Amino acid sequence: MTPDIRETQKVIDRIRTGGVTLEELIRFLANNAALIRANAVIAIGKQYSSVEAVTSLEQAATDNRNDVLLLGRSIRVLAIGSLLSMRRIEATEAAKRCISKLPSGQIENLSIHLQAEGLTLP
Repeated sequence: MTPDIRETQKVIDRIRTGGVTLEELIRFLANNAALIRANAVIAIGKQYSSVEAVTSLEQAATDNRNDVLLLGRSIRVLAIGSLLSMRRIEATEAAKRCISKLPSGQIENLSIHLQAEGLTLP
C-alpha cells in the first residue's frame, strides 16, 4: 500500500469504529478522498442528530464534488439517506430540499439506496 492509501484507510477505520467527534467528521466532509467523505456522511447519520449534523449533511448532499459514485451510490445520495435515517423533522425537511436539487439521473439511485436501507422517499 502506498502511504496515501494507508493514511486514508487509517482515517476510515477511525470513522467506522466511532473514534471521531462530530467536528472531525464535519472536517472530513471537505476531504479530497471520496471514500473518507462517504464514510463521514454515513457516520454522521448513524451517530448524531444535532442541528449541526443536519446542516453538515445537507451541505454534503448539495455539494457537486459528491456526485462521484462509490459502489453505485453517489455521496450525495448517501448524505440524503443519512438525513432520513435520523428520523427527525428537521432532517427530513433538509432531505426534501436536497432531493429537489438532486440531478434527475440520481433519483432512481436514491430510491434504490433508500429501499436497501429500509427508508422511503419523503
